[in-house]
Amino acid sequence: MAGVSPPRGGRARLRQARRRPGGTAPGGARKDEELRQWEELLPHLPEGARQLWAALDDLDRFKRVLMAYGGRTLRIPASVPPPGHRLRRSLGAACTERLVARYGGTELYVPTCRAVLGRLRQQEIIRDFSRAAGRGMSSVNAVAALAGRYGLSDRRIWQILKTTASAPRGAKALRRLTQAAPERVES
Repeated sequence: MAGVSPPRGGRARLRQARRRPGGTAPGGARKDEELRQWEELLPHLPEGARQLWAALDDLDRFKRVLMAYGGRTLRIPASVPPPGHRLRRSLGAACTERLVARYGGTELYVPTCRAVLGRLRQQEIIRDFSRAAGRGMSSVNAVAALAGRYGLSDRRIWQILKTTASAPRGAKALRRLTQAAPERVES
């Protein structure tokens, strides 16, 4: 399913959901930019993440599932569970209903998207090294500083510097998601 596209009307729905009665959308430009970044990132995500995006048909629901269950296999009930069920407590009623409609009665692995995050980290390390070298710091000192900052060995930093890391556009949106505190959604 390589041609999975962003949810239909996702951008318009995102804008409409954020509008206030006076016609202003708080953070609307920021949300539009975030949606654009995720749309650019979509082809670089694992197939399972792309299918999940299409099934949920909403950026906020997609992010909620990645945050709550990334790297885990979920048993999706065959029918919509009652309000006290753990899926409804953690994801909300609308998100749970979408998952049941698409994956009900099956198991669903929610990917972590680590490969994209790893490429983004490598790109950041290379950029930080270039900045440090541009400020006149020796290569050895720059590598030692980067190793401490990123929690890696000097040797691993040197290995990364020998590669050409290129993270897909929009990968920073995924990084922000994985660093954010998980939100609890009540149904």
